[in-house]
Amino acid sequence: MQTIIGPRENTVTLKNQDMEAWLTLVEPEDGRTYSYDEIYALLKKQGVVEGLKDAKIHAMVKKKIYNRNVLIAEGKPQIDGMDGYFEYSFETKRSRTPEIRDDGSVDYTSINVITCVQKGDIIAMYHPSVAGRAGVTVRAKIVKPKPARELKPYACMNVAYDPANMIYRAETEGRVELTKTQIKIVDVQEFDRDIDNVFGNINFNGDVIIHGDVKPGVTIKASRSVTVEGVLEGGIIEAGGDVLIKGGIVGEINSRIHSQIRAGGDVVMDFVQYSTITSNKDIYANSYLGCNVTAQGKIFATGSLGAIVGGTVYGMMGVETSYSGNDAGLRTVIKCGISDELSLEKTALDMKLRKVMDEMQKSGEEEDDLNRMIRLGTASDMQKKRKAELVKQKLQLTKAVGDIRARLLELEGMFERGKNPKIMIENTAYVNTVAWVDDQFIQVDDLKRQVQFGKNENDNIVMRPMVKW
Repeated sequence: MQTIIGPRENTVTLKNQDMEAWLTLVEPEDGRTYSYDEIYALLKKQGVVEGLKDAKIHAMVKKKIYNRNVLIAEGKPQIDGMDGYFEYSFETKRSRTPEIRDDGSVDYTSINVITCVQKGDIIAMYHPSVAGRAGVTVRAKIVKPKPARELKPYACMNVAYDPANMIYRAETEGRVELTKTQIKIVDVQEFDRDIDNVFGNINFNGDVIIHGDVKPGVTIKASRSVTVEGVLEGGIIEAGGDVLIKGGIVGEINSRIHSQIRAGGDVVMDFVQYSTITSNKDIYANSYLGCNVTAQGKIFATGSLGAIVGGTVYGMMGVETSYSGNDAGLRTVIKCGISDELSLEKTALDMKLRKVMDEMQKSGEEEDDLNRMIRLGTASDMQKKRKAELVKQKLQLTKAVGDIRARLLELEGMFERGKNPKIMIENTAYVNTVAWVDDQFIQVDDLKRQVQFGKNENDNIVMRPMVKW
């Protein structure tokens, strides 16, 4: 705010970054009145020339409004431009909030549903930017608006773009996949039946949806996601993306009904029994019975009936469950943090990388010697043949180094994400629950309620009440 002293102690006050001018008139001592021209001259002298409120100035003079601050000029604020944006007819982000059933269990399958489109469907529309409007202060200074930004059109695959209407339409049926630069329809293969040994195995480069059960002995492979509307009963699923089993996974001890899942994304199911599951991300279910479950992310069983009973579950970033074990004291192993297997793998890869780098150095030195002999014309046919072998070996070693470094980088990311993990048991931890954090464990010897396990400041595993962690 700036106050400018005018003649006879009349004041002009500028506020709001010169967007407002306020005038205070002092009552003349000789009883005379101000003229309109005198007021305008005062304002002009102080640079106030835009947005003048003539009616208020006339009122101040006519009604002899003295010793009161009156708003007599307002600038025009700038209106910033509005960026262009896309409007989508499909969910661009998966909901992470599952539905709660009437019995208190969690419908985890509601967080991971594939939405397919049909040929000709509008899947996106672009709304162009709207230009802003310049503003002006009471001192006639132009205030530029924030410029509006246009977004680049998407690159399209199996999608038609109409530039006149800025509409994207599906050219084929399938699932919409969106990246920062591309919008595309990817293949989806659907089966309206149970999949059994009579039907055979499935191997598909895309998404697979099965509107039925998967029977024992069947193998389903998909480069993207797999959705089973029914029950997985002793089958094998390998997916590059998420796996969703809406009807749950049934199994039996010491029988052929033992399912296996390996997923590059999340695994989501209603329940799972006597099965082996591996996920590069998170795993969700209401109950795990006698399973061997491994996730590079977290493992969840957090509904009011959520339970992990028997078997071994390992969530590198943590495990959350309502119950662990049962009244019978069935041994239940729950792990989190960096496992011994991952630590050993990293150590072995570090040693292997050094060995391969040494081989590359020796191979390079030998190749330099042979190159020198070839340039001098003293190399034998055997040495020339050896030179060709070294070139091939160099390519192999270079690829090996790249593969090792890529895996080490992946492991380093996993170790970073796996820092300070916790096992949280929100209701009851029964006797014979064994909680592992990194390479340390605690066995529960008597019933515990609302506890969690993690490392303290001395890097030792401890069990604490959840409310005090």
